[in-house]
Amino acid sequence: MIVVPRNKPLSELAGFMGKPPSEREATVEQIDAAIEEEAVERYANSGRPG
Repeated sequence: MIVVPRNKPLSELAGFMGKPPSEREATVEQIDAAIEEEAVERYANSGRPG
């Protein structure tokens, strides 16, 4: 799901889906690693040569 606020600041949408499943907060490094893993997986599944 992609959420794009049209008439509200993004900060007002924070937490609208409830509390994250993990009890601890993720570090910036963990977030970056997760984004990188997802990007690699999506590219690998896209059928593009490389």
